[in-house]
Amino acid sequence: MPNPTNAKPRSSRIPMDYFRHADGWTRWKARLTWLVTLVGVAAVAFAMAAPVTQRSMASRGPLTAVHTAWNTDCAACHREDFSFSAELKTNSFGNPCAGGAMDQRCNNCHNGGFPLEGSEGGIAWAGAFHHPNSSPGSTTSCSGCHHDHNGTTANLTRISDAACANCHNGLESHAINAQALTVAPKVVNFVGNGSGSHPEFRAHKEQWTDPGSIKFNHSLHMSAGMGQNYTLKQVGSTDQQRYKNYSAGEKGLMQLDCAACHHLDSSSTPGGAARQAGGVFQPIAFERDCKACHSLGFTKEKTGEVVEAPHKVQPAELKAFVEASFAREFLADQGIVPAASAPMSLPPLPGKPFSSTLSPPDRKAFDKAYGTQVRGALTRLMSKAVCAECHHLEGDRQADNSISGFGDKPLDQLLASKIQTGLFKDGASKAPAAWLGNQSSPIPLVWQPKARFNHATHRAWDCATCHAQVQGSTKSADINLPKLESCQSCHGPARNEVSTLTPAIQGGARHDCLECHVYHQASAGLAGLGNSAWTDPRGTTKEHGTATRGPSR
Repeated sequence: MPNPTNAKPRSSRIPMDYFRHADGWTRWKARLTWLVTLVGVAAVAFAMAAPVTQRSMASRGPLTAVHTAWNTDCAACHREDFSFSAELKTNSFGNPCAGGAMDQRCNNCHNGGFPLEGSEGGIAWAGAFHHPNSSPGSTTSCSGCHHDHNGTTANLTRISDAACANCHNGLESHAINAQALTVAPKVVNFVGNGSGSHPEFRAHKEQWTDPGSIKFNHSLHMSAGMGQNYTLKQVGSTDQQRYKNYSAGEKGLMQLDCAACHHLDSSSTPGGAARQAGGVFQPIAFERDCKACHSLGFTKEKTGEVVEAPHKVQPAELKAFVEASFAREFLADQGIVPAASAPMSLPPLPGKPFSSTLSPPDRKAFDKAYGTQVRGALTRLMSKAVCAECHHLEGDRQADNSISGFGDKPLDQLLASKIQTGLFKDGASKAPAAWLGNQSSPIPLVWQPKARFNHATHRAWDCATCHAQVQGSTKSADINLPKLESCQSCHGPARNEVSTLTPAIQGGARHDCLECHVYHQASAGLAGLGNSAWTDPRGTTKEHGTATRGPSR
C-alpha cells in the first residue's frame, strides 16, 4: 500500500502571496487586451479622419443592388460626422418620415411623396404620410423600416411584419384620434385565431350590399339560353364571331362564363391601353359587354329602318332623339331634305325644339303624321324590354325581377323622370369614395381599394375557386366577394390539413403584411403600381363629368 502524500512539501512549493504577482501568461493576456483595444480605437479614429471614400471599412455590409453605386460613398446617405442620432432626429419643419439628414438625402432620389406646407422650398418628401390619423411621434424614419447594408440581393421594400406590428399591435395608442379608427385596433398576423388575427373582410363583416343602380342576375346570365332560349343567331351580326365559342353552333343555346363580360385591364384586352397590367378588371361597358344581346333599337314603320338609340341618356334626351329621327322623315315628306352632315346620334338639347325648321303649325302636322310612331318607339324603349330591363327610376326602385319595369306610370310621367344614378359610398364612413370619381352608375371599380390584389397572377385558378357563390347569385345587391378563409387556404403557413377549397391547396404562399398592403399614403385609393393612370374607362357623362380615380399610393 503506497504511502499517503505529504501536503507540507507541496505548500512549500507555492508562494503564499502568488495572487499578488502576475505570472508570464497573465502579463501577456493583459498586454494583448490593451493592444486590441488600442488598435480598435485607432481604426475608428482613422476611419473618422479619413476621406469619405475611404470609410467603407466601417460599413456593416454591401448595399442592395440598386444602391451599389454608392458602396464606397458613405456621405451619399450618411452625415460626414456619422452622427446617427442626429440623422434619425425629426427636423423642425415636419418631414413625415422623421426628417433627419439621412431622410432628406433619401428624398434626393425618392421624391415620390407630396409637398408639405412649411417645408423648405416645398420639398416633396420620399416618405409620404402613412395615414392622416397616424401620430407624428409614431412615424419612423426611412431607415427605421428600410434596412440597407444587407447584401446586393436584399429587398428594401419587403418590410418585416414586426415593423407593422409596432403600431398595429395596439393602434389606439398610435392614432391622433383613436375614436376615428375604422380598422381593427390589433392585427399582428394574417393566419391565426384569437386576438391579433386578421379580421374578416369588412364587406362581409359589415354585410355590405352592392350600391349599384343596375339590375343584374348572374345566375340567369350564366345559364344555358339565359332563361330565354337565347341562341348565337340572335346576337348582333357584328358580335357573332366574338361569341361563337359560347354556343354549339348558330342555333345552339348561348351560355356565358365570367370572361364573356369581365375583362382584365391588360394590353391584350380591348377597351384601351393597359393601366394596371391585368391587376384589376375593367368596368362593365354597355357598348362592349351588353349591346350584343341587349339592343336599344326601334323600328320605323314606313322604311323598316332599325334605329339604335344612344346609351347613357336620360328619358328627356331619349325623347328628343326619337323625335329628331322621325323629324327627318317628316321634313323629307315636306320636300325639305335635312343636311346630310347632320348626325343622327346627336339629338337636340333637352327643352329645345327638335328642329328649328319646324314652326308650330308644322309641329301639329308632325304629331298627326308621326305622333303614334314616336309614342310607340318611346313606349318600347322605356319598357322592361329595353331601359327598364337594367335601370331603376330615381325614388322608385323596383325589384330586380319586376315585370312592370319602371312601374305603371304613364309614358309622359316616365319621360319627365330620371334614371337612377349616384355615387358609391364607403361601407363604413358612408362618405363618397373620392378615389372612384363620379360615375353614372355607382358600381365600385374595386371593392377592396386599401389592398393589393392582382388577378393576372392568380390566373391558374378558375374564377369559381374564389367566387363560388356567383353561379347562384340572383340579386344585383350580392357582392360575391370571397371571404378571408378563401385567401388563407393558400396564403398561410404550409400545413398538412386539407384546404377548405381543394385538397391541392395546403398553404405555403406568402402571407406577410406587404403581400396585400402598402405603407406610404395608406389612406389613399387603389393600392399598387400603375394606379396613378388608372382612369375609369366609362369616361364622361353630361350629368357627372369625368370619372377618374384618386391619387396612387
